[in-house]
This record gives sequence, structure tokens and C-alpha cells, in this order.
Amino acid sequence: SKAVTNVQSTGEAVVCFGDSLTHGEGALPGEDYPSRLAERLGRAVINAGRNGDTAAEGLSRIDDDVLRHQPLLVVVEFGGNDAMRGVPADAFEETLRAIVERIQDAGAMVVLTGIPAAPFLAQGYEAVYHRVAKHEGGRLMDRHGTAAMLRFRPLAGVYGEGFESLGLVSHGIGLL
Repeated sequence: SKAVTNVQSTGEAVVCFGDSLTHGEGALPGEDYPSRLAERLGRAVINAGRNGDTAAEGLSRIDDDVLRHQPLLVVVEFGGNDAMRGVPADAFEETLRAIVERIQDAGAMVVLTGIPAAPFLAQGYEAVYHRVAKHEGGRLMDRHGTAAMLRFRPLAGVYGEGFESLGLVSHGIGLL
């Protein structure tokens, strides 16, 4: 497993980049996970989620929606729309790797979140997140943490099971 890339990042912003789950579709104002993360961290968090996006659509907007903010850390959450549209796992993996590489090339750390989808919907996707995190030097939020985060539970339940399990503090990042 490759060490976390860009632990000594000099970036400034924390950006949550993904699809409707990041955007907060169905959540009350301020209840989306980027807003909750901002509250937990005591700092601004940019919500770069867009309803309906696939990873490829996310990649097409990465410069404007993520990199222009000079990120320190980017939480990447894609895959649900890819799975629903029948994007093969290998094509999804290629695009996810490109997203991670672009973010890392800009000097930021990456945290990947998998999708808590039904197995029939996202065959092979769970292994993609593990491979990309392992080979690209990102961190992977485990499936239980991701599911808890995306259910919009009260803060303690969300981040106790999710973000705190990322091990960011142990890597000297000091965000949590």
C-alpha cells in the first residue's frame, strides 16, 4: 500500500467533490455531509457536488469546481450514477484514477468514499475504490463510515464512524 500522497500539502481548501450524495439531494439545508464536515472541522468546506454526475462528468469539471480552490484535501464521492448507467467497473476505475491523479498533481490529499449501493447495482465497484486508494496514495473511507455519513445521521454518529476512521490525524494533517 502506497503512503498517503501530499501529507505535507500547502493547499488551503477542503473540498467535497461528487454527485447528488455530496450535493445533498434530499437533505435539509445544512444537513448535507459537506456542511456537517465544515461544522465538525470548524472551517469552511466547499461543496462541489452535482446531482446526476458520473465520474466522467466530474472529471470534466474538476478544474473549475475543485482545483481552482487550491485544495488541501478533497473528499471524492462518485460511482452511484456510473453504476445506475451501467458503466463497467474498469471504465469507472480509469476515470476515478484520473480524478485522483489530477487532484494529487495539484498538491492535495485525496479521501475516497465508496457508494453504499446494492451489490447488483455496482458489481466490482467496491474493489475499485480499494485498488485506487492503495495504488494512488489516497485514503479510503470504509463502507460503514461512508454509509453512515451519507445517511445524514447526527454529527457524532456520522463522523465517529466515518471521517475519524480515516486516520488523518495519524498522518499529521491535523484537520480533526
